[in-house]
Amino acid sequence: MENTKQIYADWAATAPLHPAAAEELRRWLENPVPANPSSVHLFGMHAADRLAAARKTLAEAAGWDGEITFVSGGTEGLALAVHSLVRRALDTGRNRVILSPLEHPAVKEAVAAFALPAGMRAEECAVLPDGTVDPADFASRLGNDVGFCCVMAVQNETGVIQPVDRLAVLTHGCGALLLSDAVQAAGHIPLPVGADVLVISGHKFGAPAGTGAVFHRIPLSPLQKGGGQERGYRGGTENLPGICAMAAAASRWGEPDWMADLRDRGEADFVRRMAAAGMAVQVTGAGIRRIGSVSHLIFPEGVLGETLVLACDLAGLAVSAGSACHSDSPEPSAALLAMGYTLSEAVRGVRLSFGFGTTEAEMEASYRILGEAAEKLCAVKMHKQS
Repeated sequence: MENTKQIYADWAATAPLHPAAAEELRRWLENPVPANPSSVHLFGMHAADRLAAARKTLAEAAGWDGEITFVSGGTEGLALAVHSLVRRALDTGRNRVILSPLEHPAVKEAVAAFALPAGMRAEECAVLPDGTVDPADFASRLGNDVGFCCVMAVQNETGVIQPVDRLAVLTHGCGALLLSDAVQAAGHIPLPVGADVLVISGHKFGAPAGTGAVFHRIPLSPLQKGGGQERGYRGGTENLPGICAMAAAASRWGEPDWMADLRDRGEADFVRRMAAAGMAVQVTGAGIRRIGSVSHLIFPEGVLGETLVLACDLAGLAVSAGSACHSDSPEPSAALLAMGYTLSEAVRGVRLSFGFGTTEAEMEASYRILGEAAEKLCAVKMHKQS
């Protein structure tokens, strides 16, 4: 049956604008005023007050008692954080960094860009089959030569929640610091305040793209220098309307209580339906703590994630593949490989992700459309083989 309405189930990639953020932007558009917090006149002082209020709102939403520096998003924030941690590690004579293989490329690339050329050694810790960092292996790698560790709060493909606060205690035990990429956690779970540095990106929870923040308890070493904005940590006039909209969205953090239960039921029904159709589907991270808005599924041999994404799009459902695609050649997900999945399995993942605007009917329809698309692909495959 043809779908007349497109269903958006790719919120983990980017969220639609939150109504609170949209309302805040509307106020700015209807009453445009000069908004440079660095100016010393009345307009500038008013802008500075708005900036301080947004910073306070964000701190309260996150339960954060350290500093907050506004940036353009997750990639810039993580680069700034890693650069700062590398400089601090070298100043204290520490030359090793530990990171999980689950990390986003923004973390891995920042470590490669800043830590390795500076002479630091980077090593990856082990991951358990359930998709969480192995605390025992993590602890075994710690020592007084470790400058910092990187463990994301929520894995962006699987939605699995990492034991960041527990790992922070271990990290601090050897005098090292912990960076946590909290981009996928913000708006879904309480942020891991045991970390020394956290990074969030506004567009993941309904703020405008181009907004983000670094939460930190250590001084930052600026990558972007200029007029001394953000206490000298990040030069450039602040995007005050965007920052205020981000604070408005953050003040509404908290995914719907019903989402995790409905997701679990939807997954269970989906697996049963696929089994009845002769398709063995695996739920990634089943039985472990995940944010309630993400569902990652691995399909049987012959069903590539990218192909299924395209089939779903034609059927009216927007989802994403569990692997990246470059030059028309699917690449296996590094996170799934770290969990012990095979190369073949790691290119057969599909992620459904939902958010504050998703309805129960849309969640239920998402699993139905995904199942119908998978069955059609398998039917086509069987026909070609016959």
